[in-house]
Formats: sequence, C-alpha cells, structure tokens
Amino acid sequence: MQTNKRILSILLTLALAAGLLAIAPITASAVGTNVAIAQADSVSTIQANIQNAIDGIATGETVTVTGSKTDADIQLYLEIPEGKTVKWEADYAGSVYMDTLVFCNWLGLMEIAGGSIINECDTPHPNPDLGVCNHTFIGGHILVSDGKVRAAYGVAIYANRSVTVRGGEVSAADGTAIHTIGPGNKIEISGGTVSTADGIAIHANEVSDIVVSGGTVSANNGNAISSNGGEITISGGTVSAGSSPINVSNCNVKVSGGEVKATGFGHAISTGSDDGNIGIEVSGGTVSSASGCALYTFPRGDIVVSGGMVSSGSTTGGVILANGNVTVSDGVVKSAGPSAITTGMSGKIAVSGGVVSSALGTAISAHADITISGGLVFGRGKQLRGPSSGVIVNTGGTTSKTGSAVVVEWKADAAKNYSQGTTTHLDMKSSNSATWHNNGTASGIKYGTDGFFAVDGVTVHPYKVIFGTRYEANLLNWILFFIGFGFIWMWF
Repeated sequence: MQTNKRILSILLTLALAAGLLAIAPITASAVGTNVAIAQADSVSTIQANIQNAIDGIATGETVTVTGSKTDADIQLYLEIPEGKTVKWEADYAGSVYMDTLVFCNWLGLMEIAGGSIINECDTPHPNPDLGVCNHTFIGGHILVSDGKVRAAYGVAIYANRSVTVRGGEVSAADGTAIHTIGPGNKIEISGGTVSTADGIAIHANEVSDIVVSGGTVSANNGNAISSNGGEITISGGTVSAGSSPINVSNCNVKVSGGEVKATGFGHAISTGSDDGNIGIEVSGGTVSSASGCALYTFPRGDIVVSGGMVSSGSTTGGVILANGNVTVSDGVVKSAGPSAITTGMSGKIAVSGGVVSSALGTAISAHADITISGGLVFGRGKQLRGPSSGVIVNTGGTTSKTGSAVVVEWKADAAKNYSQGTTTHLDMKSSNSATWHNNGTASGIKYGTDGFFAVDGVTVHPYKVIFGTRYEANLLNWILFFIGFGFIWMWF
C-alpha cells in the first residue's frame, strides 16, 4: 500500500511538472474559465495559459481574461473555436512592429468587455506599397462592449468576420480604427466611439453592410466610413469627418435618424455606380456639409428625400448634386448658397412635398423634366449676383407646377423686416401663394394649410386683430403705451 502511494505521488508530480507549472492562476470556482495575466509573464506564457483555458471549456462557455501586461513585444496568438468566447478585461499593451499585437483565429467570439488592448508602435512600414502592418488586433467575430482598442500607427481592429461595437473605444491615431476583409461581413455600431485622427474610421474592403444606430464614428482628417459594396444604414448616433464622412462606391446609403455631418470641405455622403442601381435615401435625421454638398452621386445614382433635414453651409455650392433622378416627398433641403438641387444631363427632379430652398440663388436646376406637385420651392434668385435667373432653371426638359405646389422667389437684395400676412418682395411662380409669417418662435414663410418654413435673417412682425382691424404687435404696443400715458396725464 505504501509503495502504491509513492508511485501515485510521483505520477502526480510529473504531471504537474509537465503541464501545469507554466500555467498562470485559473480560478478554482470555475476551472478553465478565468485567467489572470501578470506583468512578469512572458507573452508565450500568457498565450499558453489562455489557450489551455479555451481548450478546456465546453462549447457555449467563456474564458475571462483579467490582469495587466504593458510591455508585450511579440504577437499573442489565440485559437477560439466556434461557439466559445474569450471575454477580455485585461490591460494589455506593447509595441509590435510589422505584426499584430493580438491575433485571434477561427470562428469563436472575442469580446472586449473592459481593460484595453493597445499597440503603441508608431513606426511606419518601410515599404508603403505593402500597406500598414502595425495592427493592434486581428480576429474573427469581435464584440466591443467596453474598454479600449487603440493603434498608434496602423489598424486597431482588422477582422475577417463581423465586428460589433456597443460601448468603449476603438481608435487609431494614424490609420484605420476598424477594417474588414472578405465579402458578407457586417459592422454594427450601437454605442461607444470609433475614431481616427488621420485616416479612415471604418473601412470595409469588400461587400459588407455597415449599420450605425448609436455611438459616434468620426475622422478628423479622412473619411468616417469607406466601403466598396454593400449597404450603409444610419438610424442613430453621429457620423462626422473633417472632409467626407461617408465616401463609398457601389453602396446604397440609407439615413433614417442620427446625424451625418462634414465639418470641413467635402460631401457629407458620396456614392454611386456605373449602372446607376446605387443611390441615397434620407427619411429622417440630419445630413449636412459645412462647405460641400450634403448628398452626391457619381458616376450615376438616384437620390430620394422623404424626411429629415439635408443642408449645406456652402455659399458657392449646393445641397444635392446628383447624376441621376432626385425625388423629394417630405423633409427639408436647405442651401445657404446659390443652388439646392442640381442634376446631371438626364436627371429628373420631382417634388411632391417638403421644402426645397436656396438662400442665394436658384432652388432647382436640371437639364431634364422637373415636376412640382406639392410642398414649397423657395429661392432667392440671383439678385446679389446680377439679374435673377429664376427660382427654377430648366435647360433641357419641361417644368410643371401642379396640385398644392407653392413656388416662390424672394426678390430682395438684403435681409428685410416684413409685416405678417404680406407678400412684400415675394414673387409667386405658382397658382398657390405664400405670405410672410411669425409662428411665435421664428420668422419665415407660411404656405398651404399649415406649412411653415423659417427664413434666416428675416424678421416678421406679428399682428393682432382689434375690432376687425389688424395692428402689428410692435405698433400696438406703442399705441397702448400712449393711451396709458394719456390716462395717467389726465389723472394728474
């Protein structure tokens, strides 16, 4: 019996020496599920510890990684089989040149739930033609729910499967925050921030869908979203860039909420295809450009606006420039410059509702048929630049104004004060008219049954009706003042 105990003791000792002595602590409460890394551990030791834990769990279970290591100098490689998850809560950083800091292979899920993964290498690749290789993280299915993934120079997340960001931060100082390769992948942003200081925030290399329903996607100097194929859907959150926030090709772009804004010179949304089967749809939210077009299609593509606000702050350009047809059924298309909607040689324009306005020039310009059957088309003409060319310019097709359409040209060379209910400086270009109006919070144009459009730089004085006579509010105040003063004078 004593001999058997000695043999068993020796066998256990050999087993520990062979396989377990190199493994960092794994909590006993859930064997194989929690791994703590330490600053003193080598990358190869950390890799063995985590991989052994992954191999030891069943499908549907999770390995949670905690702890800290901030001086990694080689790649950490993990294989995560489909159905298994690694939940990352550790702080892990290092400088890995021309390689990847963390590489996750196979079809399992890597969730960044806290902590950080940061590649601090900021050395450019010696051969720019080969691209940037200083990646922070490469993986299959990736979920960021909290924590940070950063790249000093290169790509923060490089994925060949889906990427979901619900919180936390994914960023690149000089490069791309999220880059996917391969067709059929999906990038979903519902929270957190995805950003780059100099580069592209999100880039899909092949046909992939990108969905933003919350959070922030931004690029200081570059594009917020770039893709070649698939569909871009914005229903919430903010997508912004110093140049063009959404610059894609062969992609349908749909905006139903949230905000897309170009803060510098560039188009807010640019897309198109050779066959013209690609386009832009805005049904809600706001799309704006400080110095370029809000919506642009090239070489071909249709644009549909059925809600929301589409605007440009450029005083030299327009809001919509389409090499295709443009349809407006609701919402506002507002230009601070000489044009609101311009189409190419064959592009038709149809307005059945909403507002199309230009502060300095022609509201609509086309070389094909223009149909206005509803809504308000409001233009300044070109009074500030010479003779007016009209609120609508058509050089190659027919123009029809029917139904409840209201077409008005504002013929004034500067902002004016107007009395409510008047048509001073308003030239009606349709059978339906409009008047100056103050709705209690803003001054502008009243049209149709209850339509109202605020006009920048205009003051409309409201009126009150007394015994069937209209008095401007300001004049009425003076009248009441003098009547009151007269009573006081008579009293004394």
